[in-house]
Amino acid sequence: MILALVAIVLLSVQTPTAPGHAVVVGRWLPGTFAALTMWGVQAYVGKFALRTVRPESLFFYMTAAAVVLCPIAWRMTDFGVPINWGLTGPVLTTAIQFPNSLGALLSTYAMRAGKATIVSPTTNGLYPVIAIVLSLFIYARIPERWNVVGMVLAITGTVLMSYGEALREEQLTAEPSAALPASDVVQS
Repeated sequence: MILALVAIVLLSVQTPTAPGHAVVVGRWLPGTFAALTMWGVQAYVGKFALRTVRPESLFFYMTAAAVVLCPIAWRMTDFGVPINWGLTGPVLTTAIQFPNSLGALLSTYAMRAGKATIVSPTTNGLYPVIAIVLSLFIYARIPERWNVVGMVLAITGTVLMSYGEALREEQLTAEPSAALPASDVVQS
């Protein structure tokens, strides 16, 4: 988890365009940590909710909560800058939101079928790396060294959390048979 937190900071480091300025970490970083915390809480609560609620129902309630929060997003909108009210605005927004919604739906199924400690780091920890790699490829840019270190730490942290949890689960399933006395083991 520490590697993941360090990775977030390193992935957000941006070299300024003007010479003589220091490396900048965005003012949005506290908001990023708040979102990280909320997604962690969501994964934790969602895993327990999926014991009694179907994934489709959970996704419906997540959608309903998003609709309820729309007025807050509306109030946060800066209407002083140009907003695309034309047809391409909703079309582009739909193109952005559809994979997001599909990912959220599929993650509820993954949470129900798998362990939250494996599914959550994999789904939430690796998507920023994928987004960065895609954007670097699309814009034909070479990442800053700190961003590369952040990507490596994010991947390493995710793999270690998932692998460690998988090993622990494997040990727990192997322990009951190992605890049986030799006289209780059936020979075939």
